[in-house]
Amino acid sequence: MAKRVSEKTLELNVSAELLGIFRKKHDKKAYLRGLTQAEENAEGVDVFVRLSPRTVLYALQFKAPKNSDDGWPYRFTINEEQHRLLYDLTRLQMNSVYYVFPCYAQPQKVYSHAPRLLKDTYMVPVEWFDPDVIFEYYETRTVRCYRNKWVQVNPEFRAIVGRKQLERTLSEASGIPATKFLRWYEGFTEVKSPETGKRSPWLCRGLRVVICKSN
Repeated sequence: MAKRVSEKTLELNVSAELLGIFRKKHDKKAYLRGLTQAEENAEGVDVFVRLSPRTVLYALQFKAPKNSDDGWPYRFTINEEQHRLLYDLTRLQMNSVYYVFPCYAQPQKVYSHAPRLLKDTYMVPVEWFDPDVIFEYYETRTVRCYRNKWVQVNPEFRAIVGRKQLERTLSEASGIPATKFLRWYEGFTEVKSPETGKRSPWLCRGLRVVICKSN
């Protein structure tokens, strides 16, 4: 059995396609930024303080499939603590924070679909997943993506799939004003693990923001 495609490979290739959509629909100079702890230690909140008041941001939370082989449904894990932080961000601006679920497990499928991995990449606005409904007494939940474009946690949701549908959806998204995002991000950086007293590194794993000038 071939080795699974890496999470970073999926994130890089899908990000490139999504960034093309943002540049086409919103701002030709739009760019992606990670929220890694290494960057945080070097620059921290100052990065977002320096943004123009006209700047808006879109948050993309990438997840890698748990599948070892390609086959529907694809399974992904979401975590309550991380999800609640993302859900808080949606309250500042709805339809601007998305889960990104690339349905690719093996390199062969990536090669077959490249450069159009959006064909089997599912996106879901984070606000669709009410944490009180989704998690109840669980710390993590499994998201299942089906071939018919349905995403199931409990209950089911219709996913945003394919370049045309993503272009239509993202063209209508307004983005989070930089000042609002900064307010959320300052709180995000202060979240500490009760066990270690330090930030949990997985909280920002796979989280990327698209930075654009508003129209």
